[in-house]
Amino acid sequence: MTGALGVHRPASVVVIAVLAFVAAALDLLVGGLVLAAGMISAAPSAFEVTLGIGAIIVGVAIIVVGVGLLRGNPVARVVTIVIESLSVVASILLIVLAPSSVGNVLPGLLIALLVVLLLFRPDVVRYFRGLAEDPPAGP
Repeated sequence: MTGALGVHRPASVVVIAVLAFVAAALDLLVGGLVLAAGMISAAPSAFEVTLGIGAIIVGVAIIVVGVGLLRGNPVARVVTIVIESLSVVASILLIVLAPSSVGNVLPGLLIALLVVLLLFRPDVVRYFRGLAEDPPAGP
């Protein structure tokens, strides 16, 4: 596959974008459910409404970043690196502060680490710079 610049899109970029779209779908679902639950109650709290709207906004933002990743937008790459790096730090802090949470936190930590590592692979860096693949080594 190729991005908007006509440069081959590495499979790892597609994997990262798919993970982003799954996260976005979950945020949109949670946001919608929180808003719906709040509307069912007699008087939805400001917290419920804010949480629901916030989750929907985050979901939409993640979709925008995921599309940017597929198009080879370097800003989307940087945003993803920053967000996933913050996720790694937050996960480590949570494990240190609440060791019993390691089972719940570890999968997210490993995925965030994987995403950051994939975004620094040479083929991925070339893709986001709009550069062609390295030619095969000659004899």
